[in-house]
Amino acid sequence: MTDSTIDPHRFQFGIGKDRIDSIDRPEFVAADDPLLLARGVTPETPVLGVFLNEIARAYPVRLMDAHEVVNDEFDGEAFAVFW
Repeated sequence: MTDSTIDPHRFQFGIGKDRIDSIDRPEFVAADDPLLLARGVTPETPVLGVFLNEIARAYPVRLMDAHEVVNDEFDGEAFAVFW
């Protein structure tokens, strides 16, 4: 950028690398658990769904907006959910 005619102070930079914490040990509750409603999760809440090895999980979009990555595991099989 030393030869650039653009003033580098005019650039807007993001929050930086590794500033958004991933969820590394997600905790799940049954779909009919009252805790979900208490936390604002209803049947209409948008979620990212994963179905693997006969196991279904839902990751609320609102939560994914805040964390962007969930590192999870099904029966010892690791995977990541990205948003």
